[in-house]
Amino acid sequence: MNHLCVAICLAALPVACGGACAGDWPDWRGPLQDRHYAGPPLVTSFDPEQGTNVLWKNDEAGGISTPVIMAGRLFTLVRHAPGTKGEAEKVLCLDAATGKKLWENVFNVYLSDVPAERVGWSAVVADPATNTVFAHGVCGVFTAIDAATGKTKWQRSLHEEFGFLSTYGGRTNVPVVFEDLVIASAVVTGWGDTARPAHRLLGLDKATGEVRWMNGTKELPEDTTYSTPSLANLGGQAALVFGSSDGSVWNFQPRTGKAAWNFKLSRRGINTSPLVDGDTVIISQSEENLDNTTMGSVTRFQGVGAGDITATNVAWQKKGVMDGRSMPVVLGERVYFVDDGAKVYAFDKATGEPVGKPVKLLGTIVRGSPLVADGKLYVCSTGGWHVLEPTKDGLKFANRMRLDEDDEVTASPIASDGLVYLTTGARLYCLGEKPMAATAKSQPRATAADEVSAKTKGPAGEPAWVQVVPAEAQIAAGAALPLKVRLYDAAGRFVKESPAEFSTTAGTMAAPGTYTAPADQHAAAIVTAKVGSLEGKARIRSMPPLPWTFDFEDIALAADPKTGAVKGEPPLPWIGMRYRHVVREVEGSKCLVKVTTIPKGTRSQGWIGPIGLHDYSIRADVRAQETGVEKPGSPAADTPQPGGTDADAFAKAFGNPAALEKARMPDIGLVAQRYTLDMMGASQQLQLRSWPPQVATHFSKTIPFAWEAGRWYTMKLEARTKDGAAMLRGKVWPRGEQEPEAWTIEGVHEAGNLQGSPGFFGNSKDSEITIDNVRVEAAR
Repeated sequence: MNHLCVAICLAALPVACGGACAGDWPDWRGPLQDRHYAGPPLVTSFDPEQGTNVLWKNDEAGGISTPVIMAGRLFTLVRHAPGTKGEAEKVLCLDAATGKKLWENVFNVYLSDVPAERVGWSAVVADPATNTVFAHGVCGVFTAIDAATGKTKWQRSLHEEFGFLSTYGGRTNVPVVFEDLVIASAVVTGWGDTARPAHRLLGLDKATGEVRWMNGTKELPEDTTYSTPSLANLGGQAALVFGSSDGSVWNFQPRTGKAAWNFKLSRRGINTSPLVDGDTVIISQSEENLDNTTMGSVTRFQGVGAGDITATNVAWQKKGVMDGRSMPVVLGERVYFVDDGAKVYAFDKATGEPVGKPVKLLGTIVRGSPLVADGKLYVCSTGGWHVLEPTKDGLKFANRMRLDEDDEVTASPIASDGLVYLTTGARLYCLGEKPMAATAKSQPRATAADEVSAKTKGPAGEPAWVQVVPAEAQIAAGAALPLKVRLYDAAGRFVKESPAEFSTTAGTMAAPGTYTAPADQHAAAIVTAKVGSLEGKARIRSMPPLPWTFDFEDIALAADPKTGAVKGEPPLPWIGMRYRHVVREVEGSKCLVKVTTIPKGTRSQGWIGPIGLHDYSIRADVRAQETGVEKPGSPAADTPQPGGTDADAFAKAFGNPAALEKARMPDIGLVAQRYTLDMMGASQQLQLRSWPPQVATHFSKTIPFAWEAGRWYTMKLEARTKDGAAMLRGKVWPRGEQEPEAWTIEGVHEAGNLQGSPGFFGNSKDSEITIDNVRVEAAR
């Protein structure tokens, strides 16, 4: 079965109203992105064992993602076939009234360090205007899905195409829909001026997936994060407010991606989603504060101005509250925060003064956010259910109970038409006294995006910003790409499409704005469109058909002005390569080298072609640098070590030197069609895999394979497709020897990845990896 896109449509339910319906909860934060529910009263208690107030439950929908509801349907992001060879990620659609499964859309997890337990980290977002559900999978698969049928409208691979990181922590951002855009974000290590890591946002045409804009915050952030951006009308302008990996809160214009202001908050990344209340922003964080060593703060500041507004816009700030996951909520004249240790804090919204003492919840951990309904707070710790009511001097419990161990809660509760939906690790509960009323679904209502759009659309002023569309693209060598120029005013409002004067760093331009890529070569171009004194840019990569060869001899080398080291840069169009790799002369030949001096650069992955390639092989010469650990009996080993120890004592203290050398050996890999052939140094193995953390249960093949640092080898990985399966085989042999006829390792992935870019993998803390003589060609 091809898991690139699988939809099982069991029923079709028409959309009940032209836009959002009264019962819709299209965003995990609710219709107005404030975690507020307005509808029939909700139950405050339930009994999972006896079934009291449990209308239905669905085990398949259990997980860590918060669901959404649109037109009587519930959508959520979950693991598919957990613990099996066919495990993947999927969007699941249920009838919100009955829990009956209507369809699923399955997509593989590949080339990601995210373990299976963190699959479904993000949450889907539903767009009532187009009846589309958007999902950002943990490995960067971004899918637009028809909400009625479950069929894929379009799909992009954000890590292969743009360099979105997919790390062990699993942190995956939630998409945001605004007007004709859907906006995705992550820490990105791309190409050209996006090669250095930064938290970047990508504005996509929601109908086609075409890139409208891409922009980022401060480079080299400390963390990956998952703060969901909030849409707001700030000072009469559309605003996209989010916590960034660089520790600041930023506001981007959602139509253009232009940065409006930033507010510095923390030394590390911010995971909590901001709450915009009028012209103010309320947000929390749990990391080290900027001006002292205290941890955590809750802050309210004015969300207007330009540039760095940190020093001028603080309304109030309280340090020492470590709320790093839960979104703040407002109820009445108070704002409530739930810290990571399961305590609820109340503050006067206007003054920031504490209201009463913090209330301790059952358990010790909170990951989700409160639900505000019926004048109460519905709050879940990982092990407890709580309903709290405000009092004159704080909060009191209306209900609380411990949950079973398998009902651990990571998601946030949501509500629709008098029903509460609670996702636990084991199942999804629908809670209420009676099924939802069918009449409630037919009433239209505005969402936060609708309100912001209506209040900030126009009339537009003079042009102040040029947007070239597509802003990012990859095309075939020699192919032509029409470009459009869109003008916006200073407030980010669309003015008109316009002709422009074009120039390009590679390829050619023809009127009225068509770019043609260079023929028969790998190229990357920056296209500039000039309208009067304004300029906008598009970035375009292009590749010829196979075969390709890279020996790096055409790469120019120059002395680094800081270090004096002579080096060059990898080919410009390659994704994820320029930050952690250089081109250097090695043994008289120019080679690609993965360096070990880059912070947080131990593991690296890069892609060198289009994602539509299939049935091909990639081959390269590779070598691991010796780390300098000498063997006993060598002159260096017999030289006394610091502190006067001899070689035997050194070996006893630090292990056998030969074993230590192997322990420091890197892992060197080639990537084809979303599979890796990995020559593993420390374990002395050769491995075929697609999803590294799941090699024990998912597709993989591992064999013993002895190899040495300091010696050149030739690696070759071939990927083919057959009847929905991927046929993989690899071989490794000493460079300079004849290629063996037999393959060293082979495997078949039945639920295969059927396309994907070629690329490289490296895992090295101590030993540099050298690569040369790369060849990619069609499988024979």
